[in-house]
Amino acid sequence: MNNVNTGNVSVDDMLKLKGLKDAWEYVINHVNEELTIDFIKKIHFEVCKCESIYPLGDFRDKDVGITVTVWRPKLPSECDYDKELKDVLSNKKN
Repeated sequence: MNNVNTGNVSVDDMLKLKGLKDAWEYVINHVNEELTIDFIKKIHFEVCKCESIYPLGDFRDKDVGITVTVWRPKLPSECDYDKELKDVLSNKKN
């Protein structure tokens, strides 16, 4: 935050912003790299490295809930991320 007065911003919020900033810097500095599952995991690591997230930089292994909905995302063990990424990449415009 470079000695700027952050007012009422909590340390936790500043750490979240730092993680987002570091993730964007990683993406920008590696923009020409192939988009892979490992690349996506590295972005997750950068975003969450100041959080108490487990497993950091890897697929979650526990169920999660989303406030005000009963919908639950699939567990990674129920997903085929390689196929999903391949499908996304095959739809990109040239």
